Amino acid sequence: MFQIISSTAYNRTVHHTLPSFAEAKTFAKAQYKILDYEKDESQAYDCADFITHAGQVYAIEPAR
Repeated sequence: MFQIISSTAYNRTVHHTLPSFAEAKTFAKAQYKILDYEKDESQAYDCADFITHAGQVYAIEPAR
């Protein structure tokens, strides 16, 4: 399971939960107007960050 989340120093909000990283990535690209997308290759697991045209920052990461 993977989640699309946003977070601040004070809270973490889960926006969507999907079965796989690939499905989360496809969903994000279809639902958000993404300005910049970056997969984090430094982790042993799949994760990514993206910024929307509205300036919102999200992450795709394994569900907790």
